[in-house]
Amino acid sequence: RGRVRRDVDGDQRLAGTLVHRMMQRQLDPAMEESSLVGEATALVAGIERVDLVDVGPTVLSAVGLFRSVWRDSQLAALLTAGERHFEVPFSFFPPEQPGICIRGAVDCLVRASDGGLTVVEFKTGQPRPEHQQQVDLYIRAMRAAFPGMVVRGHVHYPGAS
Repeated sequence: RGRVRRDVDGDQRLAGTLVHRMMQRQLDPAMEESSLVGEATALVAGIERVDLVDVGPTVLSAVGLFRSVWRDSQLAALLTAGERHFEVPFSFFPPEQPGICIRGAVDCLVRASDGGLTVVEFKTGQPRPEHQQQVDLYIRAMRAAFPGMVVRGHVHYPGAS
């Protein structure tokens, strides 16, 4: 008989995606739990529901992660002090690798009032060295796209604060 196997990694990835969508829509983390759960549930695309046995636990995880972002006072200050842009696509041609084009999307790019930029990458799961390497690459790409600007980076692990 066929048993339904839960894809924990896929659920975690979807929870992370939902956090991005909640940030992008500037949902209020202080919103009543049931309202925030309802908003987050509405952000799950139909195609994403196909692989879920039950959307509820994934949405609850996303809501908890989303709220944890805002509990980090330094990150909350960074996000609210500047102009936020989410899922910023880029193409980067590393000078040391002629003929290579790296494409990606920055989770969040914050432009501060002083004009400086901060790359914010949200990661669920355990910290891994590749996460900082990814942010370092994104910083290089943003410096190439915005020559002369100060560009910093920050990796945030929702739930770790």
